[in-house]
Amino acid sequence: MAAEGGLIVSRKRTTYPGTTRIDEPTVGNPYVGLFEKKNPRDSSEPGSEDQKEQSREIPKPEKPKPQKPELKTQKLCKKPSKVVHRARGKEIWPVSSPDNWLNVGQHALTVARGIVLHRIRFEPHHDPADGIFFAGPWIGEFGFELMHWQGGIRRLAYELGLYTIIMGDLGHDLLYEYADEYWSVPTFFRNQDHIRECDRILGEEKNVCALKAVLYLATRALSTVGKVKQAVVTRRFGPEEQDWCKLQPDSSPTGMQDPYCCLILRQRGWNAKKNWSPESWLVLSRWLEGEGMNVAFVSSLEELRVFAPQIHVHPCNALRRSVNLLCGAKFAISSESGGGFLSLLCGCPTLIFGSSWHKQHMTVDENPLKTPISYLEHPDYNFSAQEVIDAARAFMQDL
Repeated sequence: MAAEGGLIVSRKRTTYPGTTRIDEPTVGNPYVGLFEKKNPRDSSEPGSEDQKEQSREIPKPEKPKPQKPELKTQKLCKKPSKVVHRARGKEIWPVSSPDNWLNVGQHALTVARGIVLHRIRFEPHHDPADGIFFAGPWIGEFGFELMHWQGGIRRLAYELGLYTIIMGDLGHDLLYEYADEYWSVPTFFRNQDHIRECDRILGEEKNVCALKAVLYLATRALSTVGKVKQAVVTRRFGPEEQDWCKLQPDSSPTGMQDPYCCLILRQRGWNAKKNWSPESWLVLSRWLEGEGMNVAFVSSLEELRVFAPQIHVHPCNALRRSVNLLCGAKFAISSESGGGFLSLLCGCPTLIFGSSWHKQHMTVDENPLKTPISYLEHPDYNFSAQEVIDAARAFMQDL
């Protein structure tokens, strides 16, 4: 099945978490193996006493009992409610269902008081009266959302055929073009002092209350739409569980003149060793301009502001603009980050510099569209500007 705005690349697996498949009971031959074990008396002459005694010792085969059908997968909305919270550096991980999200405690209710969710309604594909498929809220890293979440939710949505509501970061609705509605995680949660790691957050006790408040708001809003038949909370999908779609630009002008390339910046507090210094990025940018390339900087608004006033920061949807730029760029250069995955999903040839440990999964395992990629590896992310420039020169010659 083709998704609106892109080609579905992989639709092979027939079972996946979130649905139920009942296999037909299979009853084997009850006689198989009954006479396989040899007895020393098997060499006796037919009709002998030993042979008669042996025949009396053979038990009568019991009539096989019908086997009950076994549920191959568990309905995710039936998982027990559980929220684990510990000191900073440990995970805060909700694995409950909407049925349990109203029981959040007084502190969380205080946080949620007066908050209204930002909801985007697309052109509806389904009727909410037939049931709702709710996915979210996504609370993890952007790279994990691209490679371990959005493709799995796409597959589930098409297979279930229910009224689909996705909840995630503000402005990320463009990743879910098949949904009926997209709800943004409230600002108070995004502004918490927590750290996103993979598909979870790390933080303190206050983050638990903020997360509970988000779940409460989602439940309250869902009660006004219809009955939830399937729900999937933040989790990881494997490559075989996902449908991949090439991201498409819209009609918004990029303001760039051809030929141009994109530099995908990373300036995060978490795992800061992956950051490349602003000075090094600017050296690379000036070299590219000397080679006749126009340069566009791509990142989140918060990370782009680190480079101001050296670069112009566009006050717009950073993700939408990033997709538009990457879809039209001749190539992109990225440090090891979620932005590199975004470039690959846009079909933009990409040079990525990162650790040796991540080379396999960034170039092969998590490049489903087989976008051209070159990987500059280093054991500890300690790249000089000249190393990246030399790799960029070779990459441009191969294009």
